[in-house]
Amino acid sequence: MSLHEAIVVRRDTVGISDLDDLRGKQVAVMQGDNAEEFLRRKERGIEIITTATFETALDQLALGYHDAVVMQRLVALRRRVAERNGELRESEEFNRTIMDNLPMGVAVNSLNPEVKFSYMNDNFPRLYGTTREALLAGDFWETIYEDQESREKIKKRVLADCASGDPQRMF
Repeated sequence: MSLHEAIVVRRDTVGISDLDDLRGKQVAVMQGDNAEEFLRRKERGIEIITTATFETALDQLALGYHDAVVMQRLVALRRRVAERNGELRESEEFNRTIMDNLPMGVAVNSLNPEVKFSYMNDNFPRLYGTTREALLAGDFWETIYEDQESREKIKKRVLADCASGDPQRMF
């Protein structure tokens, strides 16, 4: 029987990449976890510290109480994904706050040929002299450009510029 383990260390740690590198180190594991049983099965020269939860082990690692935490790889990966998702949410919130507070109209949309908005700040509808609700509920082109001839001309040019793939034409 083997354990598909993950060795978790602080970001600034060097020299720990496999089980042999843990010799002489203090390693935390969750009490009763397969990682504890695996490490105790064979003398490895590791000081094993048990904690009640993975969270406690990882918090203590972050505070410098231990050199590493050994846990099942799948558990470690799930925790890393959750951590990255949290970082992504924070980044999205930060970017949204910036865009919400810009003194100009900003929108993110798809165009094929209908305009579908995924984001717009409060200044975007003001720029066009309309409301967010009108932009989201109706046809963008008709809402913004009342004159049919002008509307078709502008729509045709915008669609052609986007279809070209040339960023200079899409600005």
